[in-house]
Amino acid sequence: MRPRSLLIALLLSLALLPGTALAQTFLTGTFSAAQETHDVTSEATGTAALAVTDEGVRFLITVEGLSGPISAAHFHNAPAGENGPVVRTITGDFSGNTASGLWTSADTEPLTGELLRELLAGNLYLNVHTANNPAGEIRAQLHPTSGAGLSARLTTAQETHDVTSEATGTATVLATKAGVLFFATVDGLSGPISAAHFHNAPAGENGSVVRTITGDFSGNTAFGLWTSTDTEPLTGELLRELLAGNLYLNVHTANNPAGEIRGQVLLSSGWGFNATLDPEQETHDVTSEATGTATLTLTSEGLAFNLTVEGLSGPISAAHFHNAPAGENGPVVRTITGDFSGNTASGLWTSTDTEPLTGELLRELLAGNLYLNVHTANNPAGEIRGQILPSGGTPLSARLTTAQETHDVTGEATGTAALAVTDEGVRFLITVEGLSGPISAAHFHNAPAGENGSVVRTITGDFSGNTASGLWTSTDTEPLTGELLRELLAGNLYLNVHTANNPAGEIRGQVLLSGGTPLSARLTTAQETHDVTSEATGTATMTLTSEGLAFNLTVEGLSDPISAAHFHNAPAGENGPVVRTITGDFSGNTASGLWTSTDTEPLTGELLRELLAGNLYLNVHTANNPAGEIRGQVLLSGGIGAATSLDPEQETHDVMSEAAGTAALTLADAGLVYRMTVDGLSGPISAAHFHNAPAGENGPVVRTITGDFSGNTASGLWTSADTEPLTGELLRELLAGNLYLNVHTAAYPAGEIRGQVLPDGVVVTAVERVDDVPPVTYRLEPNYPNPFKGTTTITFALPRTTRARLDIFNVLGKRVATPVDGTLTPGTYAVTFDASRLPSGVYLYRLTADGITRAHRMTVIR
Repeated sequence: MRPRSLLIALLLSLALLPGTALAQTFLTGTFSAAQETHDVTSEATGTAALAVTDEGVRFLITVEGLSGPISAAHFHNAPAGENGPVVRTITGDFSGNTASGLWTSADTEPLTGELLRELLAGNLYLNVHTANNPAGEIRAQLHPTSGAGLSARLTTAQETHDVTSEATGTATVLATKAGVLFFATVDGLSGPISAAHFHNAPAGENGSVVRTITGDFSGNTAFGLWTSTDTEPLTGELLRELLAGNLYLNVHTANNPAGEIRGQVLLSSGWGFNATLDPEQETHDVTSEATGTATLTLTSEGLAFNLTVEGLSGPISAAHFHNAPAGENGPVVRTITGDFSGNTASGLWTSTDTEPLTGELLRELLAGNLYLNVHTANNPAGEIRGQILPSGGTPLSARLTTAQETHDVTGEATGTAALAVTDEGVRFLITVEGLSGPISAAHFHNAPAGENGSVVRTITGDFSGNTASGLWTSTDTEPLTGELLRELLAGNLYLNVHTANNPAGEIRGQVLLSGGTPLSARLTTAQETHDVTSEATGTATMTLTSEGLAFNLTVEGLSDPISAAHFHNAPAGENGPVVRTITGDFSGNTASGLWTSTDTEPLTGELLRELLAGNLYLNVHTANNPAGEIRGQVLLSGGIGAATSLDPEQETHDVMSEAAGTAALTLADAGLVYRMTVDGLSGPISAAHFHNAPAGENGPVVRTITGDFSGNTASGLWTSADTEPLTGELLRELLAGNLYLNVHTAAYPAGEIRGQVLPDGVVVTAVERVDDVPPVTYRLEPNYPNPFKGTTTITFALPRTTRARLDIFNVLGKRVATPVDGTLTPGTYAVTFDASRLPSGVYLYRLTADGITRAHRMTVIR
């Protein structure tokens, strides 16, 4: 057995452990010969998993099926379909066909800030060369697969001043630990862009500039990365405002210096939850008519929440999240008193808060064991309470404000609506407060943000006081038609609440998706497999829900009007058949639509899997380019992910093998998306599975993936509807780090290589250099405290720059963690090691550097 990195299973984006120094953003690459820009005949495949950390970029790569030994391998800088220069050589990081390493700013070929931006923009690729294919045999474009997905539809109607223009636009935004990535394409402007910015204000209001993006535009398409170190920095407060829906994009022209088109940036993915608050859920006697509605979305960046209560016996004295199941009382786990303005609260609960959203609390949320409690002086133990539960369908929400009305309204009224599309229809729960008088009428209307539309469903009678609940079905007097359902999921319905003082409406809220799986596409001419002479570009943003794929797309700079547009089925660099026509979904150069399982060209289960595997693309055709002028591969663009290495050392039985593997996984609302490549096995794969057990232990099979392999590479989707379903309990086990991948062969029927999946944390919670003075020799100190229950600190010292590894072994000699594996400069380092997922017992920890080893024992207790 050769020494190898155990795993770099790092938290993709949740960073649920307080004080995490190595917050990560994950990226994935799928290798194929078809992505090369020259002719290659090869069946080789591969998987790359990367994590951007405070140290640099950690990478793990396995390729297989090459025509010969690897002669060279590199990171290159160019977008999909183009060739670019080498920016980092990784040939020496390979052992056989698997490589692992760390790319830092101190390397000979340094990771610069500009290259990091290019990486996160999807403009770096990996290229593996052989003697038969010296220009490259297989290539993999790298793209982010972790973070919170947001989007914006830019229109003139969202401006708060008069604009005469037909301009439109689409933006896709990804909030990651490395910063906020954004792509935007606008079209139909009255003149060149004079300025463009992110502003801070909710829908219908104007706010100050918080990030200038004028210089990020090339033509009418922009890309940028907004970080905490920018001249206009992304602060923690601005990130909260972004995820709360309080930032907007504004594009200015000479004809419209205050802005020609604007788009509110809104959360469009994640896991949807809601809560109905009432006195009856309190465990003590309460006499009150108060009610409330909360809508929540769990993302990789935390739990975004919005809550409105009304009818309380007095002012709010306190409000909290508590931890206990329905009918029981539990401790406060997050105070939200300060998040209220009047009787409406909005906020983001993260892992870095004073009262953090820990991994354990995340699992309690998924188990339905968190509740909201609102206290008053008359009811200090709580006046209304609401258990937080999954939305139970495709989640939507609305924040109702006076500013969203298209006419003048004077008032401080606010409201929250939680909705879900179910098999029965659209369930809705709405609470409004602060109205100037009783509700005279309330409706769903059909129009996009900033425009007025006709009533499509009256809900006046669904209100009891200022809270409404109901179900809108296809058999109602004002029926929920298929077309209205499409309009709803496209964001084109709004709620309007009327009073005698404001008969045209006192508060309004656009109904928008608040959960789902985010995908996106950048459309360029270079991705076409034939020659195209054009400067056209485009941006597409998509959300996959249980009702279908909602999509929005803007293209610009085409050589001619659009003659046709489609989704096609083929991986990057290959051509495939049309699977959904979207020509009719365009109005000008912007398209909006919903692709469902009941369409004439249906979104089948197989196409859904192809979509999440990155094997669908958008193609826009013109008369000048009938085979397609611009194309964009549709890629997963958010979720919670992991990079896992598979090796024989993780097996609990003796294995003599040179095999290795890499798995890239992303947990999204649709399920667990996985891709894995293994190499060097003693024989063909006889079986492969997910198993349920922590590191160092064996557990039962919970999902068979043998059939997902083509050769030695597998890709698939694990959902709650599978024969071996991803149940709620298994989801919690996954987030607890208790699932592992195991690949079996005839020689090793119990498993030849194994890899633990840790998507909600990393065993390293902090690595800190505590002294720059080089020691005389290599040192490894006893850990403190010891014994310990949760975390302990391990200190070691290095006299010179070297590659250092810190490994943790159980009493059977099986390695269960590798907290440190990288090149470090001279000095003394302190590592905070989290053993909360390890069984109690005695463990050995060992430092290896320059062929020298130092070791000590530690004891984990429970």
